[in-house]
Amino acid sequence: RFCQSQAHDEIREQLKGLKDRFEALSVAEPEMAIVDNCCQVRQAIEDIFPEIVVLLDVWHFMMRYMSCIVNGMKNPYRSAVSRDITDAILKTTADKLNRSEYWPQEEQERRLQEAYEKWYRIGNVWNADAAEKHETQMAHVQKGCLARPRQDIATDGSRIEGTHKGWNSLQRSHSSGLETLLELCSDYVLRRNIRIGIALDPDQSRPFLRSTYGSHHVGLVDGIAKLWNRILARAPPKKVAGLQLFPELELVNSGEAFGLVHFDTDPSPDPDSDNVEPKPELVDLSLQDPEKREAIMKDLHLDPVMLQRLLKCIPDGMLAKGLGTSIHSAIIIDEDSSNSSSNSSSSSSSSSNSNSSSSGGGGGGGGGGTASRVAAVTSSTKGPEVVQSPSHQEQVQHTPCRCPYVHPMQLQCRPTSARPRAMTGLLAFFPVKNNASTTGAALPLSDSAAALLQVLPKPSDGAPGLTRSARLFAISTGVNPQSLSIRDGPEWRAFMDLRAEKKWVSYDMKPHHWVLATQEYNRLLKLDDDEAVEKVPRTLMEKLAKVESEILRRLATGDYKAKGSGNEEFWKKHCEAVRLLYNGTDRNKHNICQRCNAIMWPYPVGSDGNHSRGFCSDGVAQKGKDGEMLPSYPQPQGIFSSGNSFHAMPFLDMVREVYQRCVIEKNENVGGRAMEYMAFISMLGARSSVRPDGSLLFKLFSTMPLANRNGLVASLIVQVDGSDHLRIDALGEVPQERIVEGTAE
Repeated sequence: RFCQSQAHDEIREQLKGLKDRFEALSVAEPEMAIVDNCCQVRQAIEDIFPEIVVLLDVWHFMMRYMSCIVNGMKNPYRSAVSRDITDAILKTTADKLNRSEYWPQEEQERRLQEAYEKWYRIGNVWNADAAEKHETQMAHVQKGCLARPRQDIATDGSRIEGTHKGWNSLQRSHSSGLETLLELCSDYVLRRNIRIGIALDPDQSRPFLRSTYGSHHVGLVDGIAKLWNRILARAPPKKVAGLQLFPELELVNSGEAFGLVHFDTDPSPDPDSDNVEPKPELVDLSLQDPEKREAIMKDLHLDPVMLQRLLKCIPDGMLAKGLGTSIHSAIIIDEDSSNSSSNSSSSSSSSSNSNSSSSGGGGGGGGGGTASRVAAVTSSTKGPEVVQSPSHQEQVQHTPCRCPYVHPMQLQCRPTSARPRAMTGLLAFFPVKNNASTTGAALPLSDSAAALLQVLPKPSDGAPGLTRSARLFAISTGVNPQSLSIRDGPEWRAFMDLRAEKKWVSYDMKPHHWVLATQEYNRLLKLDDDEAVEKVPRTLMEKLAKVESEILRRLATGDYKAKGSGNEEFWKKHCEAVRLLYNGTDRNKHNICQRCNAIMWPYPVGSDGNHSRGFCSDGVAQKGKDGEMLPSYPQPQGIFSSGNSFHAMPFLDMVREVYQRCVIEKNENVGGRAMEYMAFISMLGARSSVRPDGSLLFKLFSTMPLANRNGLVASLIVQVDGSDHLRIDALGEVPQERIVEGTAE
């Protein structure tokens, strides 16, 4: 049944019926109870089953650490952290043939402490609430809440957690009254219990359950059994010799009732319980909207500051990087349309802070747009900081940190129908300044502050389509932002028409095909508009993936109506223009690789044209492990293989080839390999570093080790900070003093 609360009296009432049922069936009482709040409900369970051991579920234990990760699911280390926390408790995880095996309590304590300290040293993982949370969870481990007295039975709690999907489906999918919903719930529980009981060994399952052969029509089976048994009882013994009685359903009067029950006791927490544990935080707050996030944290008595504050001070060398990570998600720019003038009623809202060394002067804007008012809350970093924790109601004094801290900023914008198109970090252009004079209140806008918030004028350089923030992006990267997207209108229609004409299919497009397709697409744009911005191959590749996903959805649902006009002609034409899936594939289930943007299994199982499992056509794995960032698609052939090997010699050959084509020959003979060269150069720049002696080192991949470390390759391996690096002599720089010495000799 559904409990109204977590009151101990309600738990005892429910377990009392379960105990009566065990006694009536002569079944031994349970030895262990796996729950998600062990210390809170232990006393209530032990009141009914005195000999039971109440333990904590591993998944809920791990999720409490996940709630302490900076930026939630956006943190690249999240999966690696969860794996380390789980491995600290489990020796082996469960699979179809084996159960989970748990470490002893002492080993769990040691491994958990090592895992926590490991990610503490790495940094940018734990938020300010992690230390207190770790102390609480370590107390569970020390009390043995995560250890298991018996390893021969499944004790993961996964069966109960697995029912959540079914319960959610019943409550969300069926529009019905309460009585019908109760019948649906009863049927769901009955089917699940029969399925679990049939899966047991014959010696463990009951005779009546075996006689159902998995059918949930237990009333019919029981009626047939009783009728058969009455016939045998009335027939002469000689005529029924050798015939056996059918097992009948055993009725147990345990006082339990399925569905709505009357609960007289006040559903309040047990005042006699000494061990009261707060509800586990299982919601990723970073993905919630601000109002919902604030409401959740208020109910859980959590400090909103903990979401953005790191556990420790960032070193000076990492200051800019750390601030860029934490502030990037706090600044949202509502970019105005390229066609709107400075007098338009829908003005963009942005927040900017001046450098702490500046005097706070601002430049006035030439446009007449209405400035949005910004309420910014800042915190002083001068002197000790005193934080009032709602959960503990006690003052904790923190030592001052040299790292400037900025609270999340609230942007109060005028109502507009346009949604923010981008989330842009402006830290590189506008350094953050701490204001020690205001805390917990909105800053009053003086004349100078109001001038800072006025919309900046656009330069009269005649460059159409670029917003103000896009111009800054173009300056910092050298890339026109318009080349990275295909806009609605002529660009969209040209793309769809060319796709239908050339039969573009993602799984058949090789890197050189994308280069040729982009050249043809750009020529088509120039025919209609001489000032059209040329696109890059990756733009077309990503756009085709989105189009194919939309087409597959429309084919599966039969929905061809356009969102605006409701006309079906456009989507019917383009859904039938190119064949995406072949016979033997499920049109309702399609996977698109998030790395190479190709449909993974367009052909029947076992066909050569399908996407390889685990790695793309360039040999690189689809997903990184342990937080390692993989190179972008497509890498030149031969450097990676099977998603788990890196080949040094082809890599060094490609370094020389790319340098010859792109530097010496100045891109004159790049041809169809431009896309591969750009991806290779991007990987080379991201993982290379120059040493003081002038040598260039390329950091090797931990998840894709070298395929061959013998001979010349072995002599080029260099250990730096515990990681293997490959020395690239072809790009190394000889120091000036060595050149002079060589000339003198």
